[in-house]
Parts: sequence; C-alpha cells; structure tokens
Amino acid sequence: MASAYNLLTDLTAFVNTLLDGRCPKTVTPGFFSVRMLRLDNKCGGIRPIVVGFTLSRLAFKCANSAVLAHVRPDFSPRQLGLATPGGYEAAVYTTRRFLEKLASDHVVKLDFSSAFNNIHRGDMLQTVFDRIPELYAITCSSYSVPSVLYYGPYSLLSQDGTQQGDPLGPLLFCDTFHPLLSSLTCDVTLGYLDDFTLGGSVETVAQDVCGSSSLAPRWGSF
Repeated sequence: MASAYNLLTDLTAFVNTLLDGRCPKTVTPGFFSVRMLRLDNKCGGIRPIVVGFTLSRLAFKCANSAVLAHVRPDFSPRQLGLATPGGYEAAVYTTRRFLEKLASDHVVKLDFSSAFNNIHRGDMLQTVFDRIPELYAITCSSYSVPSVLYYGPYSLLSQDGTQQGDPLGPLLFCDTFHPLLSSLTCDVTLGYLDDFTLGGSVETVAQDVCGSSSLAPRWGSF
C-alpha cells in the first residue's frame, strides 16, 4: 500500500513538473518523441501510426482533462468536434435540416487536408498563450523545438503540426482554428475538427470560402 502511495505521489510530482514546463531542454526532443508504425491502407497506400512516450501522454491527458470543461463554452456551438457529446450527429442533423429548406442557397463542405500536420506551431503556441494560458508552459515545452519521429533505424524531425496521438492535439488544433471559424458569416457555420460546413447565400458562402482559401497555404489545403 505504501509503495502504491509513493508511486502515485511521485507520478503526481513528475506530471506537475511537466505541466509547469520544467522538462529539461536537454531531454525535451527525446522525451516528447514518438515511434512510428506502418499499417497498410485498404486503398493500397501506407497509413503511419505513431505511439508516444507513456509519461508524456499521461501529462498531456492530465492537461487536457484539467481545461476541457471550462473551455468548452468558448467553442460551442460552432466547433462540435471537441468535448461535445453527439457532436457529429448534431452537425449532420443541422445540415440536413438546412438542406430540407434550401431554396437558391448552397452548402459547401470544406475539408482542410492534413491540417493537423500542416498547422504552424508558432501560430498554435500564440493562440494557446492568448486563449488558454494555463496550457502554455507544457505546450511550449513540447512544441517549441522539433520532436523526433523514430521508424526502425531511421529518425525524422517533426517541426509542424500537432503530433498524431497527442491527447492535446484536438484542443490545440481547434483553439488555433477557432478565430477563423468564428469569423465566418454564413447562416450555417459548423466545424467538426478540420471539417467545416458552410451554408447560406451564394454570395456569403463565396466570401467565406475566399477568406478561408487565403489561409490555406498557411494552415493546410482543402
């Protein structure tokens, strides 16, 4: 029993050290590194899967759990892919109802291709600092320097985007994209992570698409 208590105490202290951004810089690239696995895609391609270090994932999960409840209202009702039970069903239902009453308006589906991988970390860190400052220390510690992707005997440096499998990844992505999503003026503006659904007059949809397109080279493409 004492051993279990000591382990819990030590893990708590260790996680708090990471949350405070006090991971030594000499070990940061390796500690926040991931190992890549190759899976064959059913379409004939390759699907890379990454597995992060257990202790870093534990810290990310704790950070995510600590802030998700109180930041949820900031994203609702436009971003339904984050901490919204039944969010996908709600997006589908809303779009379907809009389509049922559609006259001359159009609905456009925007999918930011590989946006999780392409998002600039500088933009991501700035929005975390501005909107969720309690996460800045650990986010800066893990994303301000390139992390290492290991695949067999090879290694690559990851310098853009959130890491696949990072429990904080969806929150960091949605936080960075939320100013864009909030600026759109269509009658229907919904996001499910990197899938955006816009509905409204042709003119309004066109304006929003053009505005989003101007950011595509910076944040991804659709």
